[in-house]
Amino acid sequence: MITCARRRFSSALLAALTLAVATPGRGEDVKLVDVVPRFQSGETTTDSEPNVAVDPANPHHIVVSAFTPCPPMISTVFAPIYFSTDGGDSWHLNCIVPGNNAAFGTGDITIRFAGHTGVLYAGTLNGSSFLELNVLRTANFAAPTPMTLLVSRSREDQPYTQAYEEHGSDHVFIGNNNLLKSTLLGGTGGQTASEDLSQDAASAAPPAGFGTDLLEERPTCGQDLPPVRTAIHDDGTVYLAYFRNEVGSPCFSGSNTADLVVARDDHWGTGGFKALTDAGDGKPGVRVASGLNITWLQNLGTERVGAQLSIAVDPKDRKTVYVAWGDGLDPANFTLHVRSSNDGGLTWSPSDLKTVVSATNPALAINREGTVGFLYQKLVNPGTCQGGGPGIACWETHFEQHRHHAWKDLAQPLANVPDNVSNYLTLGDYNHVLAVGETFHGAFSANNYPDKKNFHPAVKFHRHVDWVTHKLFADAAHTVPVSPSVDPFYFKVSD
Repeated sequence: MITCARRRFSSALLAALTLAVATPGRGEDVKLVDVVPRFQSGETTTDSEPNVAVDPANPHHIVVSAFTPCPPMISTVFAPIYFSTDGGDSWHLNCIVPGNNAAFGTGDITIRFAGHTGVLYAGTLNGSSFLELNVLRTANFAAPTPMTLLVSRSREDQPYTQAYEEHGSDHVFIGNNNLLKSTLLGGTGGQTASEDLSQDAASAAPPAGFGTDLLEERPTCGQDLPPVRTAIHDDGTVYLAYFRNEVGSPCFSGSNTADLVVARDDHWGTGGFKALTDAGDGKPGVRVASGLNITWLQNLGTERVGAQLSIAVDPKDRKTVYVAWGDGLDPANFTLHVRSSNDGGLTWSPSDLKTVVSATNPALAINREGTVGFLYQKLVNPGTCQGGGPGIACWETHFEQHRHHAWKDLAQPLANVPDNVSNYLTLGDYNHVLAVGETFHGAFSANNYPDKKNFHPAVKFHRHVDWVTHKLFADAAHTVPVSPSVDPFYFKVSD
């Protein structure tokens, strides 16, 4: 009897220990990779403002974009994307984006897969032509064939791409700031928040069905702030978020006064985004918050801040939507806010669900379980990172998850790196996170000073690196040292 009892106790203990290791929520599975390929170990450009796309039909196919010029021995005409076909373990550079600039590749660039078609879409500012919007696609992101140009239009800013495939049709949305309407730049109207969209963009000849919706119907101080962000539900509900610059605001001088507006369309954008009406003025789009002070292009550390914005819809419930933004009277007090709506954007939580001071680049996503993922980058001064010297501030890159009414950060930041790369686009105006099934995928930029204390323990570099001496090298023999710079990082988080 004693022997049997001991066996039962041992079996129960083993089962409990196994459960403790395997139960979701007790720990996270994290992958973190510097996506610069090994053959690029000698590069020192500021590869900031990254974006990420994951093929939902094959999540091993991942693409990252950033301010990266193509190596001149490969191309001087086409800028690169980074891509992986093995789930982010290894990375390659493919110069297929029209409009390469020798210093930074393209201007603003964002990328997205729609679904089972496997087509990759990009909205870019052409690196060789000032403020020229290009809408692009390729059916094979790993092939050397240049992306097809679908739309080219001048005087645009910050194109931001989202896409969703439904019954074989790729619905593609590219939010942008149409500066042809900016009275500050000699245009007319001053209502610049816009959306370029196509209902079936995968294979039709250029312009592949793309047309432009002007979203803003309120008067502005001369134009709207740059970001227009889109969130798509699989039933055809599409949300948009943008900043309206109030009449009388300084308008791109110091601090702007702005409204955060969320608009909605219930039929893939075919109705002109008029499903929500503001109770105050009867105009399309609900003003989630008004009188916001948006610090314009002033520095938080060495990084500029301006108009930061993100929006996400719950795949389980089209009426549940989250929005995040940044505001503040001065850079030191620039603050991120997260709020939500559970009635399709009609009303919003009266207070913040999450607030982060001295932070920038908010990015939201919601997985199929309804868990909210929140990526952001926080300046800590002085910081605890390595390699910056005494008193140097640090950029911490955090990824938090919200479920069961509570926020949970990773056990360690994805990155905690010195703020000592003197460039106002050290991080850029945005990063990105998305969800495929239960898994979150994201991209951010960070100082690549090689000390493992500065990164989540999962970190992996492809560059030639000596982690002991904390040095980067251009060659495998470690004879040609390379100065630290800014690299794009890919991460994946799953429970």
